[in-house]
Amino acid sequence: MKVRKIGFVALAFLACAVVVAQDAAPGAAKRPQRRRRPAVASGGLLVKEAGGPVLQIVNAQSRVAQDVFVHTAFDFTTSLVLPWKAVQVASSADAQAVARAALAGGAAGVVVVVDSPSLPAILVAPEEGWSSVNVAKLAEGEPAAPVFAARLRKELWRAAAWAVGGGNSMNLPCLLRGVSTMKELDAIPLLQPGPEPNNKIIDEAHRRGVSSVRLASYRQACREGWAPAPTNDVQRAIFEQVKADKERGPSNPITIPPPKK
Repeated sequence: MKVRKIGFVALAFLACAVVVAQDAAPGAAKRPQRRRRPAVASGGLLVKEAGGPVLQIVNAQSRVAQDVFVHTAFDFTTSLVLPWKAVQVASSADAQAVARAALAGGAAGVVVVVDSPSLPAILVAPEEGWSSVNVAKLAEGEPAAPVFAARLRKELWRAAAWAVGGGNSMNLPCLLRGVSTMKELDAIPLLQPGPEPNNKIIDEAHRRGVSSVRLASYRQACREGWAPAPTNDVQRAIFEQVKADKERGPSNPITIPPPKK
């Protein structure tokens, strides 16, 4: 088994994240302040690997230095308690080929970083367990260095989450669960997503400006005046009936007596 030592910078970042999360938690009870010992005094944070497959950030571009992805892999490891490693390969815009090579080499999941003028910011192939982040897309608009760094960190996390199951439903059985083979797909008894992801799809569509449709029977649509022309005998009979009802008026009209003098 290997033991890797995470540097003081990664440890300090993790400690700050924990402190911020505790302070920001709504309703969290105030705890007495403890004097924090420097990380150096305890020897730093160690990661003991259990052996077996690892998850990889595969750097296939030269715009961003490899050290950035090494630190990101440490961040993923400490946050997820899963083994992540950053590897560098020859520059390539073929994210799929790079990802499949890494998977064939034993990686359990892959985030490929490319530099391409034509690819979107993120591509995801969840059934194969890989995704890609395109730094050329993140550099659009010539952002300042801190803005670009924040974009890259966010997109690496988003791509990693979708590649290794962060988009799967928590409520099972559900069509949106982890699937790697067609047999695993066949084993899912459902033909559509469950309520949890279904609602997420609706919320995201609304965020993109899509309005929900209204469902009604053909008869109700005829009564409300927005039904299309009938296309079969059943609809034709309903259309004529509703039309006749409207022309005839209500069968039991409301009688309003005259006011008393």
